[in-house]
Amino acid sequence: MIRTLKKDLFEKYSWYNYHKARRAFEKAVPYRNFLPDEAFQEFIDRYGKIPAAPAQDYSLGGMEKLAAERIDDIGKRINFKPASVLEIGPGAGFVLKKFKEQGVAKVSALDIVDSLHPEVKKAGVEMVLSSADDMQVIPDKSYELIISWSALEHIPNPGKVFNECLRILKPGGYLLMQFGLLYYSPWGYHHYSVIKSAYLHILFPEHLIHAYGKEKKGEGYAGYLPWTNGEPLEAYDWAKKGLPYGYLLCDYASGFDISRSSVISRYPEIFKSKGVSFESFFVDWIRIAVRRIP
Repeated sequence: MIRTLKKDLFEKYSWYNYHKARRAFEKAVPYRNFLPDEAFQEFIDRYGKIPAAPAQDYSLGGMEKLAAERIDDIGKRINFKPASVLEIGPGAGFVLKKFKEQGVAKVSALDIVDSLHPEVKKAGVEMVLSSADDMQVIPDKSYELIISWSALEHIPNPGKVFNECLRILKPGGYLLMQFGLLYYSPWGYHHYSVIKSAYLHILFPEHLIHAYGKEKKGEGYAGYLPWTNGEPLEAYDWAKKGLPYGYLLCDYASGFDISRSSVISRYPEIFKSKGVSFESFFVDWIRIAVRRIP
């Protein structure tokens, strides 16, 4: 009862801050793009002592556990066993390893670099080295299932990636994608592994975050700040605009993180200077499912 009451109060307070931020944003004059560099230290002093770590467990056991969860999710969303599977941006590739263990004959990973774990390669997963926005190495109608998690926000031209996936999807097959955190959302620079300060990449130039990351994590700091495409929410609205003939949108969902709206109220001129929609600062992930009609 008390927990439910606290949750309700927090939600009402968050929405109050959201509407307050919207009013401030609409009235703001974008006279500056960032806070002064010297103010960065104030944020470090305030948030630097909060534990910062990756959101995902990258141990072998952690990756196996996450792969099992994703395989279970896929099983709930499609009603057949695919004969061919492609994953865009597979990371270590443990989801694909699960498909091989289930007896799927053609299982492929596509990325610009080969990051597959040795156990995944041993299982027989094929690596396709290619940019996802131009997969000319893959013929039309090649895969019954195409999947992707937390990859599209790291790839230029996400709309081209989507169109390429539609091209290589077999009739009757499914495209399942979930991506985020999107760039302009509170943690869109993926800097939560370095410092827990929402919208830090909006308030300060990225080179300051990188310098702090190097100081905290050493020479390997870049792995904690993966490159993101810097695209606003509108760069991902292709699914909502309508699909080509022969494709069916089966699912569309998105996250909306309003928990840090007060930052926008405090510095509305900086957020206004980015030239993106107000909603871009809140939609943090998107999930879609598309079927190609047989």
